[in-house]
Amino acid sequence: MDSYMLEIDREGYMSTTPIEVTFDDSAATPFKAVKQDNKWQLQVNRNFLQLRGFTSTEIEGASALEGERIIKQVSLDSPEAVSAFRNWRSIGRQDSQIQTFQTLFERLSALNSLERRDPARAELAKGFLAKFASSRGNSLPEQLFADILSQEMNTNVQVEPIVQRATQGLSRQEEVEGRSVSPMDALESPNLSFEAKAVWFENRFLPWLEFLRNQEANRSQGDQQQPGQEQPQDQQEAKPPEEPPTPPTSSNEYEQHRGKEEKGESGPPIFKVGPYLGGYHEDDSFDLIDEATGRLIKSPTQSIKGQSVQLKIEPEQPDNPHRKISGYSGTNLFALPLTSHYQLTQQGLDDMKGMGIEVFADQEGHIFLKSDINQPYEVEIGKGDVSQRGITSRDTRTVETLSQDIDSEIERIKNLPGSSLEKARVWQTFVHDYFVYPQDEQVEGMYSNVDSQASNRLKTIVNSKLTDCYLAREFFVAGLKRLNLSDLEWRSVNGYYVAGKSKDGTAHLHSGNAHAWAKVRLIGSNDWIILDPTPEGDPVKQPGDEQLEGENQMEQFQDTSPELLSEDGLDQIEKEAQERQPQEKSLSAEEKWLMEFADQTGLPIEEARQIKDTLDEVDQMTDSEGRNILKRIKEQIDKIIQSYIREEDRMVGLVRMSQGQELEDPVAARLDIKTGILDPTGFNRMETVRKKEEFYGGFDVNLVVDGSSSMAEPAGGKIIYLVDTGKIKLLKFPQFWFDPTPQGKFMLTIAFGQSKYYVDSLSENTKRGLRQKALRGEFPSWAPVGYLNVIRDRRKTIIVDKKKAPVVVKALEMFATGNYRIMDIGSFLAKHGITTRRTKKGEGGKVIPSDQITYQILTNPFYYGHFRFKGELHEGKHSPIITKKLWDAVQKVVKRRSKVITKERVHKPYMGLFKCGECGYMITAEIKKGFTYYRCTKKSKTHKCTQLFTREEDVDKQLSDNLLTVSLRQDWADKMLDKLCLEEKEVAQSCQVFVQTKKDEIKIISDKLQRLLDSYLDEVIDKDSYLTKKSELLSLKKTLEEQIISFEQTQNVWLEPMKEWIMEAANVANIARGKDLDEKKVLALKIFGSNSTLKDRKVYCEALNQWSALRADPPTRDYAEGVGFGPTRSVSP
Repeated sequence: MDSYMLEIDREGYMSTTPIEVTFDDSAATPFKAVKQDNKWQLQVNRNFLQLRGFTSTEIEGASALEGERIIKQVSLDSPEAVSAFRNWRSIGRQDSQIQTFQTLFERLSALNSLERRDPARAELAKGFLAKFASSRGNSLPEQLFADILSQEMNTNVQVEPIVQRATQGLSRQEEVEGRSVSPMDALESPNLSFEAKAVWFENRFLPWLEFLRNQEANRSQGDQQQPGQEQPQDQQEAKPPEEPPTPPTSSNEYEQHRGKEEKGESGPPIFKVGPYLGGYHEDDSFDLIDEATGRLIKSPTQSIKGQSVQLKIEPEQPDNPHRKISGYSGTNLFALPLTSHYQLTQQGLDDMKGMGIEVFADQEGHIFLKSDINQPYEVEIGKGDVSQRGITSRDTRTVETLSQDIDSEIERIKNLPGSSLEKARVWQTFVHDYFVYPQDEQVEGMYSNVDSQASNRLKTIVNSKLTDCYLAREFFVAGLKRLNLSDLEWRSVNGYYVAGKSKDGTAHLHSGNAHAWAKVRLIGSNDWIILDPTPEGDPVKQPGDEQLEGENQMEQFQDTSPELLSEDGLDQIEKEAQERQPQEKSLSAEEKWLMEFADQTGLPIEEARQIKDTLDEVDQMTDSEGRNILKRIKEQIDKIIQSYIREEDRMVGLVRMSQGQELEDPVAARLDIKTGILDPTGFNRMETVRKKEEFYGGFDVNLVVDGSSSMAEPAGGKIIYLVDTGKIKLLKFPQFWFDPTPQGKFMLTIAFGQSKYYVDSLSENTKRGLRQKALRGEFPSWAPVGYLNVIRDRRKTIIVDKKKAPVVVKALEMFATGNYRIMDIGSFLAKHGITTRRTKKGEGGKVIPSDQITYQILTNPFYYGHFRFKGELHEGKHSPIITKKLWDAVQKVVKRRSKVITKERVHKPYMGLFKCGECGYMITAEIKKGFTYYRCTKKSKTHKCTQLFTREEDVDKQLSDNLLTVSLRQDWADKMLDKLCLEEKEVAQSCQVFVQTKKDEIKIISDKLQRLLDSYLDEVIDKDSYLTKKSELLSLKKTLEEQIISFEQTQNVWLEPMKEWIMEAANVANIARGKDLDEKKVLALKIFGSNSTLKDRKVYCEALNQWSALRADPPTRDYAEGVGFGPTRSVSP
């Protein structure tokens, strides 16, 4: 790891904000801000960027740019500024495209700041951004992205006229507080606050982006082929199917002149990697090179390939999905192209073995496949620990001297200060800049010239100044040999470089994007660093015609810029800002009210206090019955006047709009554009008019009449009675008034009735609408955690929250095991960002209470596809995230738990596993002086148990020895698994009969549901019986549907348990020798059940069922190191 400091003193920020930029290739993201020892660090994963084709200077520029971004973020000096930044980040949280544009403006703002503060680093930052400004995308938003960036980089990118108008509109000056400023200037300004930027972004930029999105959607619809436009059949010539390409044969030697193939031309893919994964895909590497011929050679140690494939794969996560490589195998040994930190998964290895494809690995982790027949294959890969050191090999043999200028450069680099890795990077930059990439017509002559000069091959390369990736790599390695960096080793790497996503969403690896590069590492290190000396102009580095260039451009831009600050880091900045705020004198609410009242009226504070005291006395006045007068008057007036808003649509005119060209400013017509309706000749523009009317409401008798002797009749009648007796002289309201005449009292009675009718009708209509929505399968309320309420096509709907849903599923799976408390589930959810909702006052963000977890998550049928509404269970249209089987398992645990365990217990792994061998009661555990002891609970009232304490270490050793007696040899396991694979192929039968039977049952249930509904509507059965029976039938229907899915996926249901048992038995020895006591306990319960006893400090275990067979005939069994227990004589499995 190396680092340097960024420091800035800027008005409006904290006085000095030092940022240490550190380079750490083990970081999880390309850039991340962390605080260590009260100092902020920007961690840069240089290897991540190198794998995506960025040079050392581009990485340095990116580091400076991101450092400038983080300086502004960590310098937020008030809680209000932090809140504004949170709001800014939330704008694009649910839309990756919007988030990419926000990142673009943040980086351009940082670049403007960097140009004033450090012009040299600003030029490096421009080099990094220029990587994304060299080309435009296909869609209109992608073109807008390229146009904005190219204007800042002073590059020329051709975009469509409608995008040019959008850019011009964003650059148009506006008068703001006496100054002329454009939206683009505001968003790229380094001095504007995030609060102001959010306003500009939402009110100026987003309307333009929305406009372009709608134009793109309408254009896509118009481009769809119309019926009758198909090419006539007689004009279509049938093309013979192309034979799919097979991978090149893997060999221990490689000739450089293979680089003559037409690079950049996208032929049929040899490999497909999906989901898309770009950058460098390593095929194989070589540790030796013959300088006379350019031939790459593997040393005898490196060329060794074995069948042992080490798998250490990380669990699949939404942000770390497993991928699949597919293609045709051919019949020769070939290497599987893998990017950094990717390896075969266990599923991928099993799939290959099941297809009869042999899998090999060499000393450095390369994977090789060999099939006896040419067949299609698909193998799963995933990120994992691939840091095995492999061999140490340094090739230092040379055969010729280089030209004087090259020798002088090598000598200069030797004498530079710094590490060997830094010197290698300097040499890589020199080779990259010294040579020129050849034109297509120059390639053949270049190789002919180089290959003809065996004794002066390197000098010929220097004289021609032309190198492609192969020759540049050859020359680069030759220079490394002469630099004589004793603590550095290198490899020549062959593989592929993928610059863009293909139209099917995968990465295509073919002969046209074959590539060569080098990788180096310090001796003793596990991490290889890619150094690619290829000159500019390699067509491999440019997306081809088959690739979605712009989309990949924006994706890569956002991929290299995650959120720098985590929520925890932002909370820390907010806390520090609050601590810096001057402490204001705390005033009570009463004192603040008095000060405001005195200020508004101009009265002295004492007179204002006297007025308040008088008003307080009025507030407390009561009638003869002791009821608050003001409160009752307010209640009556609120019920008399009912306000409502009635909406009407009216035409406001015809707006001429021809493909968006005749409007002066499309933003001004945002209401039109948002509809997404675009007619070449114009369209009608409607607007909604709100009319507010006042209705005089009556009193709800059930609510107002209190039953007292003074007001036993309806309140409306009481008011009319008070008018009759002269106690109420006149009733006046904002728009109507009633005088004490017979006609006035009659109209007042009608007004009371109208209000009551309106309120009752509104209530009934609302309830009816919610019921209809529930019957359609739409949940008429807020979605639970794990889902989101969104509006699509002007309709409210519920979708899966891709960030929180996996966390909820994992929490339910954890609880279903019965090994976790509800409070443990709450802590797990909080750890992954699921807490109580934050309010505007900053409250919330805490662990969800246990009762809410139980009601809102653990017992909520919403997660498996149903939902409750008004006590009734309904089938939902939303996507379930768990199965009914998992939900049923959770309910069993919920039902079994009588209360939430709140007391934190010290973990004692072997509790509940053993019984006392003397009295039969359970063994418990105690901790004494830091050690755990196990003893009998001695609860027997008829027998005095004499058993003593036993140390946990002794118990663990004896239990491990018992487990070892039931382990299965690995070679036996392999043969048994091969036999099961054959069995699986032989017994695979059609499941149509079973599935059809279940479908018939489901149809019967559906008919019953319809008849049940008819019976309820015909009032044959009551509501309670209807709801009960409906819930039973829906639950049974869901169970049958899942049974069909389960049976179709696993026809041979006994095979998987058998395979799992064999693999588990083969893994027993590993667990027994391990240090995970909980894992041993789980395994012991599975093998020995509840038959394990502890007596006289000895552990006794009796194996169950199939495990007892492994334990049979102990005298004939012996243990072989690394393979488990087995007979000493030869026995067929």
